[in-house]
Amino acid sequence: MKPFVIAGVTGNTGKAAAQELLRLNQPVRVLVRQASKAEHWRQAGAQVLEADLSSLADLQRGLADAAGAYLLNPPNHAHPDPLAAARQQGQLFAEAIRVTSLPRAVVLSSVGGHLPSGTGIVESTYHVEQSLQGLPLTFLRPSYFIENWTPLLRLARTQGILPSMLQPLDRAVPMIATEDIGVEAARILLEESPPPVVELEGPSASPAEVASWVSEILGRPVAALENPRSQWQEQLLQAGASPRGAELLAGLQDAINSGYLTYQHPQQVRRSVTSVRTVLERLLT
Repeated sequence: MKPFVIAGVTGNTGKAAAQELLRLNQPVRVLVRQASKAEHWRQAGAQVLEADLSSLADLQRGLADAAGAYLLNPPNHAHPDPLAAARQQGQLFAEAIRVTSLPRAVVLSSVGGHLPSGTGIVESTYHVEQSLQGLPLTFLRPSYFIENWTPLLRLARTQGILPSMLQPLDRAVPMIATEDIGVEAARILLEESPPPVVELEGPSASPAEVASWVSEILGRPVAALENPRSQWQEQLLQAGASPRGAELLAGLQDAINSGYLTYQHPQQVRRSVTSVRTVLERLLT
């Protein structure tokens, strides 16, 4: 049997996609930067191939003779021009898919991936999508990742505060567990006739609700606080983003808060079931 190729297995969604396919007794080939650090994948039954996704030759080798693939382009926030980097990666994916005649792929995008501008860093997924038009694949567009809260949980634990760029604090937005995204990607690869776009969301929650759950899990008061808009870009620069990357990350928060970041097909959105609290418990315990 030809294998399903999974990229990004050192991250959350790729790992979950590979694990789900292995659970279903499907042949899996994982693409990793360092094969020496992927022995656990071999032990789990996967073929391990060392590959750099920015190398066309490596991509072609990785996708050769495959049943399908899960591909993703995590935005490079530190790149001087993340959008240019996304366009380049999309073009590499497209060429590799054409050359290898890959029969199907799932490519990670984002809610709002169909919008050409005004979405901040999500615009990078638009450029990847545009590079891949006309190929046999499905764009997987999930909602806000629950795991995006991870960097802020240290402040909740040590200072009892949960600063939020999602505002206002009582406004609920759909949030999804990254594990659910990977599982959905695996299932799409196995669908007989997958659609060209799958939009996916988890349960909705507000920053205030997140703070309340974190408080219950930690057993100490935790207050949600509005992170002042005037401070966002400087904070993002300090976190390692380039000036353009910080601008785009802040722009994404603006797009969410304004309600501009929307689904293309709201009546067809698929829904996952993992609760926000369940993910927070995993992150905090």
